[in-house]
Amino acid sequence: MDNLHNVVVFHNPGAGDAAHEKDSLLASLKGAGFKAQYYSTKKDWQLAEVRNADLIVVGGGDGTVRKIAGWLLENDLLKLKIPVTILPLGTANNLSKTLKINGETAELIASWNGWAVQPYDIGHVSMNGTGKIKKKEGKEEQLFFMEAMGSGL
Repeated sequence: MDNLHNVVVFHNPGAGDAAHEKDSLLASLKGAGFKAQYYSTKKDWQLAEVRNADLIVVGGGDGTVRKIAGWLLENDLLKLKIPVTILPLGTANNLSKTLKINGETAELIASWNGWAVQPYDIGHVSMNGTGKIKKKEGKEEQLFFMEAMGSGL
């Protein structure tokens, strides 16, 4: 992936075992030559404008990734084909491990211009042909999955 400049960052500052500072994250992005729009997943992130982004960044764990992916799906924003990457800041980080995204935050950010896009399928669940489920507030939500459960001996 070359010539990435404008990134939209969705960041869960409380992900994982340690606090991940907004200022430190933004400094790493700026140091690597990125212009970032920052959104905390704790407030107003649904107001993000991603249409002009070169890259969408999700900083957090698997729950944060699922939250943002769901929002992107619900708003048909994945159809824009803007690459999405993960900064694995959570506890388990199963999705980032599956995609072989690991390392220190600053190191990962510095490597983005040299990355190749990897396709990743998001599974869709259909329920009575609608593909949606009603939530408590009456709002419907798409049913999807990004990872499955596994176990071993």
